[in-house]
Amino acid sequence: MSVFNTVDNLLYNMGELVGRPVDRHCKLETTVGKHTLIAQDASMVSVLELGGLLKMAGVEEFDRLVGSLRTALASRMSTPGHLMQVVMQGDPEQTENDIKAAIEPSRITSKKLGMDMEATESILDDWAGSLANYCCSEKVWFVLWTRPFKLSKTEAKAAGKKLAKTIPEATYGKGMQEVGKVMTAIQDDHESFVSAVEGAFKNQNMIVRTLDCQEALWWIRNSVDPNYTDRQWKARIPGTRFGMKLPEPDEEENVMSMFYPSLAKQVFPRDAEDIGDKFLHIGDKIHAPMIMTMGPQETKPFQVLFRELKARNIPWRISFLIDPDGLKSLTWKSIMASILAVTSSVNRQFNQAKKQLDAMAMEGEHILRLRVCFDTWVDAPGNVDDPQMLNDALSSLKNRASQLASKIQGWGACETSDTVGAPLLGFSATVPALMPASPAPSMAAPVTDVLTMLPITRPSSPWRDGSVLLRSADGKVWPYAQGSSKQAAWISIGFAPMGSGKSVWLNTTNFGFLTMAGLSRLPWLSIIDIGPSSKGLISLMQAMFPKHMSHLFAYYRLRMEPDYAYNPFDTPLGSRKPLPAQKSFLVNLLSLFATPLDADAPQDGVPGIARSVVDEAYDEYSDERSPKMYTAGIDEEVDEAVNNLNVEIDNMTTWWEIVDLLFDAGQTRHAILAQRYAVPLLADVAGFARREKITSMYKHKTPGGEPIAEFFWRCCIEAISSYPILKEPTRFDIGEAQVVSLDLDEVAPKGGPAAQRQSGVMFMIAREILAGRFFMMPEDVKHVPEKFKDYHEKRINALRQDPKKLCVDEFHRASKGGGPVVEQFIADIKTAARESRKWNLFIDLYSQDEGDFPEELVELAFSVFILGRGTEEGIDRLVKKFGLNAAARYAISRMTKPGRAGSEMVSVFKTDDGIVIQNLMSTIGQQMLWAFSSTTEDTQVRNALYERLGVGRTLSILGKLYPGTIKPEVERRKQLATEESMDVIEELVNEIEQLAHKQKAA
Repeated sequence: MSVFNTVDNLLYNMGELVGRPVDRHCKLETTVGKHTLIAQDASMVSVLELGGLLKMAGVEEFDRLVGSLRTALASRMSTPGHLMQVVMQGDPEQTENDIKAAIEPSRITSKKLGMDMEATESILDDWAGSLANYCCSEKVWFVLWTRPFKLSKTEAKAAGKKLAKTIPEATYGKGMQEVGKVMTAIQDDHESFVSAVEGAFKNQNMIVRTLDCQEALWWIRNSVDPNYTDRQWKARIPGTRFGMKLPEPDEEENVMSMFYPSLAKQVFPRDAEDIGDKFLHIGDKIHAPMIMTMGPQETKPFQVLFRELKARNIPWRISFLIDPDGLKSLTWKSIMASILAVTSSVNRQFNQAKKQLDAMAMEGEHILRLRVCFDTWVDAPGNVDDPQMLNDALSSLKNRASQLASKIQGWGACETSDTVGAPLLGFSATVPALMPASPAPSMAAPVTDVLTMLPITRPSSPWRDGSVLLRSADGKVWPYAQGSSKQAAWISIGFAPMGSGKSVWLNTTNFGFLTMAGLSRLPWLSIIDIGPSSKGLISLMQAMFPKHMSHLFAYYRLRMEPDYAYNPFDTPLGSRKPLPAQKSFLVNLLSLFATPLDADAPQDGVPGIARSVVDEAYDEYSDERSPKMYTAGIDEEVDEAVNNLNVEIDNMTTWWEIVDLLFDAGQTRHAILAQRYAVPLLADVAGFARREKITSMYKHKTPGGEPIAEFFWRCCIEAISSYPILKEPTRFDIGEAQVVSLDLDEVAPKGGPAAQRQSGVMFMIAREILAGRFFMMPEDVKHVPEKFKDYHEKRINALRQDPKKLCVDEFHRASKGGGPVVEQFIADIKTAARESRKWNLFIDLYSQDEGDFPEELVELAFSVFILGRGTEEGIDRLVKKFGLNAAARYAISRMTKPGRAGSEMVSVFKTDDGIVIQNLMSTIGQQMLWAFSSTTEDTQVRNALYERLGVGRTLSILGKLYPGTIKPEVERRKQLATEESMDVIEELVNEIEQLAHKQKAA
């Protein structure tokens, strides 16, 4: 085998001289363990992916971060042996593909749920495209090297002998990995180095993770040849399985196919070719590598450079190679400058700078050696041999290179050069972890200055993906995952002044909720709204699902009419008494009725009376005492079902007996209808307040001198008059609908105390109608009769498995309606906080001002969305309440109204990674804006076209023809209309339909 190695090495070295193989700059050899790459000289290499800051960084936070990193690096970067490469890449041309990949889980969910995939893909692609217009795909890597010369001479000699014994056992030639090349003597030191740097970032509330070897090698190869790197590609490294085939006797097959191929060959899948002395053609790209020849005269944070590069919208990559002991790199230059000092002012300046660095080093500052390379690229033409096509590509590349160099030169007055000696060497120096070398000249700089120049303050999301894609204000894609295990509970509050994009944001998050990753069944979404802002989402869902599922989506505008009658004293099927959570709701509701309009809480004794009358009413109408008697003719459906049972019915048959009979016969729906006449009504319950048992227990009087029990009865009777829908047995039924919006605009008025009270009552009723079922617990089953337990256990278990969300908009209408209303929502929030992870329970509350939420609700929230700036005093309250820093305060103070770029917000999240505070933008596509629109004109046109063209084509053509809204066009045509003109809406619908058919035919 040694002869084979000798010949193989000779041939390889001859190839280096003659053929100059493309992979010669890859110094990686193999891997060991999960996270460590091994270099050809036995160096150990780890790649850290830096997500960025979880909290917005001001001057104070930036200084603290630099200080933390300085401390972590101080001992390790003071002597030779460790090396750090920091690479950041920005590629706007890759952005849309990355966004589509991030949205892919939502596509999969949509398909599983049975949604119209043509429409879904059209909407999601439009969203991705709109977001990509303002974003740039970016990555930051910290590559940490531990070199063998970290060891002392004695240690190095011993480690070398040990290594020499292991390598021959696994070496078969230059085309294969030397899998035994692991110098264990430096392993502990390397792991400590990685841990220290990772810990320094995490201690400053940053997202960072050490990539496993497969991920690291994927990113290396992707940086070399992205178009030749599938997302599923995996390197062949120790521990992986691959096809291993022994050569047949009559085959001339290379023996090396039986072993792990070299990493260099794997990360350089295609050859490269120099184009002149400045450009490199590799794969499907032509690159223009460059170097920094002189560092900045004034050190500026990387963020300054990033903003300039982002504005240019060109792809780029920049690599900082950082060595210890930067003063040694200046020694020979210093000697020469001293000799020539009398002849050159430049040399005198050099000597003066060297003395300043020496002085800083004497004071304890570490001086590092810094080398900086950068690169930009264009797509190679289809035919590189065509002179005209190649010239066009090179012309575009030169323009990009000029822009990149210009921006770097303006970054503190740096100097750059496009002459790097060999284009392949310059290119390779920008690829993360490829080699510990650089063609750029060495620069000596204090560690604080070096760290200031690095890309360490980019914003980061704690989530790697999510069904709601946001972006940072400066263009980084920022996933938001509702229902993530990173949060202990899924409780959100948000607030914004009118016109701040709250309705669109709510529809966006609710759309994301319905298409969350991992769903296999439709989740449950209940929306309490003021106005029709959620109607567009409901219409979209109805149109995107098959006809047989349309009943699962519903929008209702509640009115004070008999058809909307709802009895809050209804109980779950078969239950003779309310369950514990419902009883609390009923006590709160009755207490609200008996709370004076000018009071925030009920008087002493009122909650006790409410609790007592509820108990008395259900006891009175139970089977054992005085159940309500069945009367034919009240409900024709129930009568027909009873007649079909062929059982004897007499004037002593009770409604509860009818319920049991129908349930036993499998007529569950009819049993539910019958039970509505078995339970108490509000008037029944109120009457018990005048009975002696209650009046003798509660003898005190109101401040006006009225007995408290009489006062309670009177308030309940007045409520029956004020809220006629609470008078009769239930008629209003959402049936099997799972995605429901209840619009309270007509029944929850604005105004004085009476209007606020009515709003509070209606919010409580809406909450019970839509979400009362969400709060049934397994332990509640013990409160229902035996025969109904199995039925409820199945329902609870089925509901428990699916995500459930209660979304309440305009919460201030509820919170100002009285203390019991807020108490009810606090009780709901507490249940969610305890049970949300186990029960898949979400609660979203939105209002116009942070003051609309009591302190207890704010403390329970795990996500907060601030969508408008309000007054200076209001901003100060926000800063204090949520612990915002100066950067967040500044972001809130400069918020603007939503525009083409989207709507802005400052968001606060409590996560396992710590508190997250970010300035974010919600930028959705024109199709989603059209789908969510609730204006009369948009709704009429959109819904008519849904029927004629389908969802996908409708939203696509409307988004292109009338971005945002069709209302201005409708108004323009109305002004021009004559008596003979047809209806403007119908005219527009016909025109758009005809245009759509023409486009399809073309």
